[in-house]
Amino acid sequence: MQDTSSFKVIGHRGAAALEPENTLRSFTRAVREGVDAIEFDVQFVDGNVVVLHDDSVDRTSNSSGLASSFSFEGIRELDFGLGERIPTLEEAVDSIPPNVLVNVELKSKNAAIPSLEVLRNFSDREFLVSSFRMSELEIIAKAAINQKNLEIGLLHLGLDRNVFPTATRIGARVIGLCDPFVQVDTVDSVRSRGYELYVFTVNALDRARELKSLGASGVFTDAPDKINSRSLCK
Repeated sequence: MQDTSSFKVIGHRGAAALEPENTLRSFTRAVREGVDAIEFDVQFVDGNVVVLHDDSVDRTSNSSGLASSFSFEGIRELDFGLGERIPTLEEAVDSIPPNVLVNVELKSKNAAIPSLEVLRNFSDREFLVSSFRMSELEIIAKAAINQKNLEIGLLHLGLDRNVFPTATRIGARVIGLCDPFVQVDTVDSVRSRGYELYVFTVNALDRARELKSLGASGVFTDAPDKINSRSLCK
């Protein structure tokens, strides 16, 4: 796996503040801005793994309705902003250079195995698979136990007594926490137990610099034009 000792800037849904989120255009923009990793959300829709955050297409497309109500062909016809179509997981990975870590967040139930089947076609790539859905991460942990190019990330709002036991059970190496719940002792607690801490979603450069100085391993940002390796070093 990639060296996780350095601070990572992770493009949240690509470059969500700059381009239509979770689209190939957004991923390309994030890469251009110099991110170390790209995070996107996947759901299982009509037998295919597609890149989409919400349960419905209302907020992000020119249509409405639950994603699960669409056929694959139907959802592919929608405009997700600036003429962008919904990508498949395979298309998303293909669009991201090999030197950029791919973080796949499992949003829907039953997405784990189909997603893993796609990722296994990219044996030369490195992946972080994360979710708030423990059931999906448990499936990944069992099915990908010998898959050396894949790490598991446990997502949670803040630390509670269940986070570390759960992370241990599913073999997570990364813990992702929501920024308002992250303080100095939070970072210390996570890092002292040997986990990498990624913080979401950080769009203020001063806060990103503070988290870096505290020892966090990286931040998810919608604005990689503002938060990147260049700006963090100034």
